[in-house]
Amino acid sequence: RVDVCGGVKNKPERLTFIYTGGNSLTNEQEGDATVQGFSQGDATYISGVSGPVAIGQEITIELDSNYLQVTIVSHQGLVQNIELHTSCSKDMFTGDQYGGLLLIGFGNEFGTQRHTDCPPPPPPPPSPPAPPAPCGAIDADVCSNGKPESILFEYIGGGPVITQQDQIGKA
Repeated sequence: RVDVCGGVKNKPERLTFIYTGGNSLTNEQEGDATVQGFSQGDATYISGVSGPVAIGQEITIELDSNYLQVTIVSHQGLVQNIELHTSCSKDMFTGDQYGGLLLIGFGNEFGTQRHTDCPPPPPPPPSPPAPPAPCGAIDADVCSNGKPESILFEYIGGGPVITQQDQIGKA
């Protein structure tokens, strides 16, 4: 691990990451670093980066304030928002994982960029399960094509369930 601030609080001007996917947060920066959502697979968009980004790809993001806010949108449509403090009032080290981003290097006012032998990125986590498909449910007005001649119900068992449908005075 390399101290991004060099122990002397040299604020970084850019941070270099490997895009790994996932939602780990290994340095909470005393509550100033947050990860919301999940990233998985190649990214169609990462704020501060032009073009799509593949898992394992190295990216560098220029800093313009004391906080870095990154949005990642993966090919599956998953969205992740990451925020971390970059003024050096909170510790940052190469090897820190912020959601789908593994910090591997940085540059500061001296132009130095230090890297460390970071562990390889973890394998991407399994895909979240797809939402269950409705069992024969159709969200449509059965009268949209005129008055139905018949309505067929299927008893699926279970205890009594009371469902009310107001039919706007037509019941």
